[in-house]
Parts: sequence; C-alpha cells; structure tokens
Amino acid sequence: ARLTPAITVYCCGGILRPVAYTFVGPQAEEYFRTVNAATCFLSATGLTLAEGITDVSLLEIQVKRAMATSADRVIFLMDSSKFGVRSLARIVPLADVDVLITDSNAPPAFVEALRAQVGEVCLV
Repeated sequence: ARLTPAITVYCCGGILRPVAYTFVGPQAEEYFRTVNAATCFLSATGLTLAEGITDVSLLEIQVKRAMATSADRVIFLMDSSKFGVRSLARIVPLADVDVLITDSNAPPAFVEALRAQVGEVCLV
C-alpha cells in the first residue's frame, strides 16, 4: 500500500469484528467520545420515519452513537433499499442527522417525509 503524506490515519482500538472489519467495544467507544470531529460519515442497515436510523449490531451501534455525538456534522450514506427497514436498535433519531445521502431510486414520498425531519436529503 502506498501512503499519502497529506493523510494521517488514527485507529480507535477495541475489538476487531471480522464480519465487517469494524472496531467495537469500550475502547472504541471511549476513543470516539474523546475525539472532536468536524464531520462524521456513517451508514446503517435500516431507516424508518418513526424509529430513525437503526442497525443490527448492538456493539456497532454503541460506537456509532459515540461517533455521532462527538461530531459537529453527521452524514449518513444509505441506499434506498434500507428505507422502511427497522433493524434491531436505533443509532440516532432522524433529527440528529444533518445530511442523508441516498440513491435516486428512493421513493419520492419517503424522501419528502425525510426532508421534514432531516437537515438535508441528497439524491445521487
């Protein structure tokens, strides 16, 4: 791998989940509680208007919550197949999402309802 001198990589530590290659656990949560990020990019497995953004892994949810709480701006990247899906537990309510980026296959009525609850919805 070639390193780019203009990019500094920080690692949070914790337990590496081989399924998704994500770090979870108390060390990862604590790391993200102490880091102040300008922008946080996240994804998840479900999004409903009533529940908000949801995911299937309780361990990942805890880390994602810590990341979202420490960031000035929270951006979720979710394809439209996640719309209407209610996963195991909520990461954040829609009111905590600054920007939601999704694909152009998103149902127009669902997108309009999202725009009433989310800071900004972008179709790409």
